[in-house]
Amino acid sequence: ALEEILRARDTYGERKFTAADNIIHHRYFRDFLPRLERENVELFYEVKANLSEEQVAQLARSGVHRIQPGIESLSTESLHDMKKGVQGFQNVELLKWCAIYGVAPNWFYLYGFPNEPQHVYWEAIERMKRLVHLPPPKNSNPVVIDRYSPLFHQRDALGLKNFRPAGEVDLIYEGLSDEERLQISYHFLAALPQGSELPYEIPLWRAVKAWNAAYDAGAKLYQFLAPGATLILDLRFSRLQCYLLQGRGHELHVAMRRAQRTAALVRSLAESEEAQRDHGWENVLLAHVAGILKAEIIPSPSESQGPAFLESLRERSLVEWIDERWLALAIDCPDVSWAKQFGLETFVWHPREEHEQLVETQILVKIQQGESSEHHATSGPNDDRSGIPPLRSLRSSESGLGSTLGGIEGPGI
Repeated sequence: ALEEILRARDTYGERKFTAADNIIHHRYFRDFLPRLERENVELFYEVKANLSEEQVAQLARSGVHRIQPGIESLSTESLHDMKKGVQGFQNVELLKWCAIYGVAPNWFYLYGFPNEPQHVYWEAIERMKRLVHLPPPKNSNPVVIDRYSPLFHQRDALGLKNFRPAGEVDLIYEGLSDEERLQISYHFLAALPQGSELPYEIPLWRAVKAWNAAYDAGAKLYQFLAPGATLILDLRFSRLQCYLLQGRGHELHVAMRRAQRTAALVRSLAESEEAQRDHGWENVLLAHVAGILKAEIIPSPSESQGPAFLESLRERSLVEWIDERWLALAIDCPDVSWAKQFGLETFVWHPREEHEQLVETQILVKIQQGESSEHHATSGPNDDRSGIPPLRSLRSSESGLGSTLGGIEGPGI
């Protein structure tokens, strides 16, 4: 496969490819994709939705910036009925990884299954309001029955009526009988046993359209991490809202990068040692920016306050309770220019292979800005602030940044 791609690139100058594989094989993440990392090609792949963060990162490094994952729904109950083999929280995780690593997922929200519970759609409509910073579905579509699918094989047991080929098959093959047309068709339609009136259909369509509109307008929920603190900037709704998590609260939020059960989070809280945390320059700088932004400081929980702390994050729509798990919704900010307006460029997420170059660049910038050795000598050996880089993006004063941010509204900043 690698030889074919490189031959086509070198022969025809083509760098964009679409893989014919129905689903990318998992071994490709080990023995194929890494070999594409420096070949300057772009690929499209169909993938399963249960990809890990590292797998999505590998796709991005290999030039796979467009994928078609089988997400289809955010409800585990619906996914189970589709025989998908994944749960709703995994699909939301995948949307997070795609947003972080710049991989565009092409997906649709499916509905209209036989004997489906309606409450899963009403729950999804509410959930979508909190996910507008993540890649949305293209549309909400009624399910089409394909040959060889579970709906095709189990149509009688599921109570599907008026089973027939989809499209204009009767016109294309007008000389064939109904049975013959049925035998050569691939897509089918049928009447649902619960009837065709679906109360959630229009609200679901509107929710998906609203998600797309907010995402296109620039809805954001970014996190900026220091060793002992997290600053969250929320531009999903009307105006900028900022939150600062420190100590145990920061650690719990970091743990929820992937979905976690309450028991695991409470256990990690009990094992945490608040007093031994490092309070280096990164924490000081992040707290300084948080103060300028007038961020709400969410109190760090004690050992017994874990559940109440999680609920406080949910009230602010910072975490999602899904499949009896807690999942943090904020993503790492990959945009230096966006972060710079808040003085947060130091905390912008970078791929691991670029980290050393970033640190070296920051050191050079500090030197060029005239931070002499005599200046550092004036700080005591225990003064953590001696390593703080200049607050270049905080304007000349706190009031200057405050006036700049005063009119910011989102999405669309």
